[in-house]
Parts: sequence; structure tokens; C-alpha cells
Amino acid sequence: MAKTPSLQDQLLHAAGGRGTDDDLRALIARGADVKGRAGAGPLNWAVNSGRLSTVQLLLDAGASIDGDHPEHTPLMQAKRAEVARYLLERGARTDGREALRGDALDFTIDRADDTEHARVLLDHGFRVEPRHLISATKKRRTGIVKLLLDRGGDIEGIDRDGSSLPRDRARVPRERHGAATPRARRARVARRPDHRLRATRRTRRRPRARQDDR
Repeated sequence: MAKTPSLQDQLLHAAGGRGTDDDLRALIARGADVKGRAGAGPLNWAVNSGRLSTVQLLLDAGASIDGDHPEHTPLMQAKRAEVARYLLERGARTDGREALRGDALDFTIDRADDTEHARVLLDHGFRVEPRHLISATKKRRTGIVKLLLDRGGDIEGIDRDGSSLPRDRARVPRERHGAATPRARRARVARRPDHRLRATRRTRRRPRARQDDR
């Protein structure tokens, strides 16, 4: 016989998208703890699922907006820009940092080229660090790379571990790097009329000499 999930497990599952907000209210009324433990509380589950209404409900019920673990804050785990914005507007701290993966902006860069999400974080006090630009460039997050450069990112910057942008600069937008990428230069040359004419001439075979002319 299957074991009945605990009240706390039911709350986590409901917060993670397997239940409605009414289910959550009922579980909270029965005494389920909205705070959770070790960075895996219901609020973390809710921000992962992207349910803004659930995030609001849990915060109103007393959930800690920063969780209980500085390396696993709800803001770092938020997958949608509107959820991140809501957390920040309600006072979420911006100094949470995971030892290996970095801060909330690093998490955003890791997930996708979500320019709006990155913009929300920058608008609320996140600073552009060399590692952000390095990571976004390596992961080909073109939109975020442009945004970081617009917000003061330095292509010559060196991260704390000594890493920089040596060979990856070819993927930095041309208007910020000061030179076109090799692919862009080849494409530009190929579009020139004189280039196309020379290419056509090279492909034409020279006529063979007739026997009578020898």
C-alpha cells in the first residue's frame, strides 16, 4: 500500500504546479509549513514552476522571500522575468550566490537568452561582472551579450579566476568590439558586385585551342 504523502510533501507538490492555489490555502490552513528547509521550501518550488499567483500566496502566508539558504534563493531559481521582478519589488536580496554557478544573473544566462529577465535583474541593482559577459558570449546568448555591453560590460575585463575573452571576442557584436567577425567580413565581401564578377570569371573555362590554330 502506497504511503500517504506528508502534509509538507503535499504542500511542495502543490506549490510546484501539481495543485491549485485553493489546494495550497487548504494545506496551509491545516498547518503546513510555508518556510521549508535547506533551500527547498515551497517558495522555491513555486518560482521554479513560474506561477506568480502561487508566489504571491506563499509570501503573503509568511514564506521567507530569500529562503533559508544563501546559495539557493528563490530569486536565483526564478525562471520567469515577471516572477523575478515581483520578488525584487517585494525586497528580495540581490547578493545570493552559489559557489559554482554564481548569482541570479549567472543562473539566467545559464538557462536561456532571456534578455527581459536579465534586464529586470540589472534594473534592480545587479552589476555586470566579467564572468557574466564571458559566460553569455560562450553560450551564444546574443541578446544578453548586447544588453551587458550596453550596461557597461567590458570586453577586456578579467574575471577573478583569471579568465577573459580571448578567442570568444569574434562573437561579441561588431558595433561594440570595433571590428566585424570573420563570418561577417566574408559575407560582406561576397555581396560586392566586383567580387561576384571575379568569381564568375574564375569559373568560366578557357576555350580549348582549335587544331587549325596550332
